[in-house]
Amino acid sequence: MKHLPVTLVSIALLATSALAQVRDAVFTMPAGDHQLHELAGLSAQIRRRPLQCDVAGLSKQVGLTVTLQTELQLDAKAHQEVVAALLRDRGLLLVAGERFDRVVTVRSQCDAQASIARTPEQVLANPTQLEWVTTSIPATADSLTHIHALRPYFRNDPPGLSVHNINGQVEFTGMSDQVGFALRMMQMFAGSTPADVAQPVWHGEGQVTWPGGRMTLRTFVGVFTSTLDANLLHANAAGAVDHKTIDLGDAASMTRSEWFAEATRVLANHDCAMVCRHPGARLFALRSIQDPSYRDANVRANYVPSHEVEQYASAGVIMTTVDLQQLRSFDGFMVLRGAIAENRATTICSLDHNTLVLCGPSHQVAHHVDLLLQADSH
Repeated sequence: MKHLPVTLVSIALLATSALAQVRDAVFTMPAGDHQLHELAGLSAQIRRRPLQCDVAGLSKQVGLTVTLQTELQLDAKAHQEVVAALLRDRGLLLVAGERFDRVVTVRSQCDAQASIARTPEQVLANPTQLEWVTTSIPATADSLTHIHALRPYFRNDPPGLSVHNINGQVEFTGMSDQVGFALRMMQMFAGSTPADVAQPVWHGEGQVTWPGGRMTLRTFVGVFTSTLDANLLHANAAGAVDHKTIDLGDAASMTRSEWFAEATRVLANHDCAMVCRHPGARLFALRSIQDPSYRDANVRANYVPSHEVEQYASAGVIMTTVDLQQLRSFDGFMVLRGAIAENRATTICSLDHNTLVLCGPSHQVAHHVDLLLQADSH
């Protein structure tokens, strides 16, 4: 396969013969700085589309330079997904027009009410195709009740997920990953068990060293990316906490899966979290838990049965349900509410007063399920 350094490909359209080579190529994104409009330009070329981008304007609004700590080698499909994820992290979208593609802000799509109509099946079938979409499902008494359970995931300020009851339909508008998450939650609330059981982000691939001691968050980001061959987008997202000193405990030898789980715990203890932008490319964004954009972490949550959550401590963000009717008393629920109030990384939803949905970092969800059951056993 031919390797193409993406920074050398112009935004002009490729010839048809060259296009076939591009689609079969492996695209190399070297470690270092990249310009988003250039990456988006290549993504548009793969689809045989010219690109329009206000480089100067967007550079002032959100910045178009992204930094990768490790090299990525991607096929055409994965390249487009990663570019979409990088744009998403800056609040940008690659939008297909009649004659050309455009790089725009998500806010502009929201303000212009320029959503794309999709069926629920289309949204759920394309989790990595990031678009500003509208879809709807039939409104029922139960679905209207369940909408209230989604309130913690709504954003108070646009652009975020919005839900309306219109002419007997529950209408969802927002980024397709947000809308897909809401649809999956609604399926869970209706009693359907999602098939997307979470998988560990890293499997056991030999031993690595947990550094231990104390270091700044910025230094730990470097250790994280070098140890796990990952990319962590953090410069603009968490600049205010970059110099925070974090306690890593004692040094130890562990698998990469265990290392990732421990890193998630440490960051959560310091009100920070990693938002998965693309699991295949191991692309994450560092967020403060108090940042409204942290809620975007939930859109990657996969369902895990509550009796299996301990097996998924390194699975990133997960969701699970607990049947309150199986509890002997209400004491466990009250203990759980208090624990979650102290740790904002996990969201709790009460449904019909009988079911809890827990969603958040997998190790914390596992801890809170265990806490609930322990409190109930006393």
